[in-house]
Amino acid sequence: MLFRERVKRAVTDQISARVGLKLTLMMTGIITVLMAVGTIFVARMMAEAQERALEMRGTEMGQFLGRAGTDPLMHKDFLALDGLVTEAVKSQDMLYTYVKDPGNVILNNAYVSFNRTRPEVRSFLERQKTDEMAALARDAQKALDAIEVQTDVRIGSTRLGSVTMGFSRGMMRKEIRDIVLMLAGTSVLIITAMAVMIYFMARKMIVVPAKEATAVAINISAGDLSQSVRVSSMDEIGMLGRGLNRMIMGLKNMIGSVRNAADKTEAVRREVTEMSANIAEGSKIQTESVEEAASSVNEMHFSLREIGGNVEDLNKTSERTSSSVIEMAASIGEVAR
Repeated sequence: MLFRERVKRAVTDQISARVGLKLTLMMTGIITVLMAVGTIFVARMMAEAQERALEMRGTEMGQFLGRAGTDPLMHKDFLALDGLVTEAVKSQDMLYTYVKDPGNVILNNAYVSFNRTRPEVRSFLERQKTDEMAALARDAQKALDAIEVQTDVRIGSTRLGSVTMGFSRGMMRKEIRDIVLMLAGTSVLIITAMAVMIYFMARKMIVVPAKEATAVAINISAGDLSQSVRVSSMDEIGMLGRGLNRMIMGLKNMIGSVRNAADKTEAVRREVTEMSANIAEGSKIQTESVEEAASSVNEMHFSLREIGGNVEDLNKTSERTSSSVIEMAASIGEVAR
């Protein structure tokens, strides 16, 4: 069971992975169904045609037998009628034949009325427990599955009796079965040939171009734009190949534009780098100048602070000098007094 499931899964995976195989199986299935329907239709038509042919043949044979049995019917010559019926039932597809009078009384006996060379007739007669022809005729059609044809025997408008013939459906069915088997064998050969042809056509027209397009697409995804798809048709597969080729050209142009933009960007980057270096150098020089100015300002600040201290000292000295001068002037005033 597990092995069967694995085989089924493997077959299903193979079918799912191959579009040519799927198309072949689908078309084969459709053709098989159509062939089967056509074979059944032909078999039914042949069965109906064979049945009509048997009915026409039975009618013709009944008319011939009726013409030959006109005098025996009129003179009630049962031996002559039995002789005619004996010759009639010798036909290969005949099961039974009997003649009735105008009152529907069977005039032949069971021995001459049935074709005992056929196995189904012998089996039917062995199962019956009576030799009465009326009872045998009543059960014969249903038991033997016969195509029964009844033809009136007339002289002018006078009905002298009727001839009943039962033909075998088995012979007809065997012929139809042989023809159906021949048609089925022919259909199998046709379906096989068409399946092989469809498979190779699908492989040539769909699978191989699709594989080439897939390989080119894989190379494109890997960055290889040097290949292109061979286009040899104007159908959808050809449109796909032309679309891939246009995509390759577009990607090449796009990559070229990107490269040009990258080159321009690189040049701008170099210029910006140089300008940044110059700005950095200028900033460095400016920073050094600012530092020198800051040092000068600091020195000036310290110098101003020293000057301020000297001014304060000078102020104090001036105040002391002023006091001394005032004291001296007072002393001089006292001396002058």
